[in-house]
Amino acid sequence: LQTSAEHCGSCGFGCSFSATATLECVAGECQMTCLENQVDCNAVAADGCEAYILGDRTNCGGCGIVCIFANATAQCVDGDCLLDACETGFADCDQDPANGCEINIGTDPEHCSGCDVPCVVPDNLTPLCLAGTCVAGDCLPGFGDCDNDGANGCETNLLDDVGSCGVCGNDCPPLPHAQPACDAGICGIGSCEQGWDDCDTSLWSGCETELAT
Repeated sequence: LQTSAEHCGSCGFGCSFSATATLECVAGECQMTCLENQVDCNAVAADGCEAYILGDRTNCGGCGIVCIFANATAQCVDGDCLLDACETGFADCDQDPANGCEINIGTDPEHCSGCDVPCVVPDNLTPLCLAGTCVAGDCLPGFGDCDNDGANGCETNLLDDVGSCGVCGNDCPPLPHAQPACDAGICGIGSCEQGWDDCDTSLWSGCETELAT
């Protein structure tokens, strides 16, 4: 009764055997020994050492080590978690499995439809990636498409253009004895004629003061 696997501890109490472990009777108690690379992770003797740690994605290399990658399927090879394949619409562009397939190639303008496929749009337009196709979005802040020609993009700098200051078509008006200017999208005085100055600091009167008098 102390050593018999068929009658361990008492008559008729046998130590069951498993394909993943060996069981023997030691001092009247059944003891399980896992086969190589098999581990008993669920602490259930009935199924022996159920986890094959060299190929089990939920116990890869040891109990409880789950192979999981963002937007990707995973596999366990020789006890190491490996990224298997990206989910549809995603790609591993930085070749770093730690963050999985980190790029959505359907929406990322720097990787539109594939890694390192940037969206190229006319000047000063916002690049967009819609369902893996590059399209031009709105003008970048401070720029406008004042000639309504999509081919040259948003060609006008609304921050310094006296003909379209702040918005398209906002022409800074001529001023007495002064050159108008557009500064940060606001009309102002650029420079005074020689011998004149803006002493009242009023835009609309221009450079109203003749310094010689």
